[in-house]
Amino acid sequence: MLRRRQSKVGEVARERKGEIMALFNAAGEPLPPLFLGVYGRRKVGKTALLLSAFPGALFVGITASIKSVAEENLGFTPAILGEPPYDFYPAPSNLEELREFQRQLTASGWADQFSAVVYDDAGHLYRSTYMQIERGLAAREKASAYTKTQAVGFEVCSEARQLGITTAWSLHE
Repeated sequence: MLRRRQSKVGEVARERKGEIMALFNAAGEPLPPLFLGVYGRRKVGKTALLLSAFPGALFVGITASIKSVAEENLGFTPAILGEPPYDFYPAPSNLEELREFQRQLTASGWADQFSAVVYDDAGHLYRSTYMQIERGLAAREKASAYTKTQAVGFEVCSEARQLGITTAWSLHE
């Protein structure tokens, strides 16, 4: 049963990859740095879709999950931050660390080696950033933590594009 589901996920990801890449590259020209967000329920194939669309990307997230989806469904081993030889920087745990990671990736020249940087389940970064912001606010300001977290997320995406990094994030409902 599990084997059928896995092969179906890989099959759907391969089919949808063409649609996604056609949208990005309709003019047949090199793409400028872009941001792609893939949002949906758990276990519907978001990671497989991003792996299929960006096989030359650096993946950031839960290593075992990314590796198993890639190897079992798509038949390749992706570049994963934290796995040799890509263990040059600790995995970001919030949006500010992600911003610094993007800057270091560009400054070191590592960004040029990848077609994109993919953050699997970026919701973790948002949650930890939200909690940090909320802790620093007075009780009457707690409602603004969401707005401040959202603003940091937009800044991180915008800065990635300015740095020349194509990014893709998967997010759960």
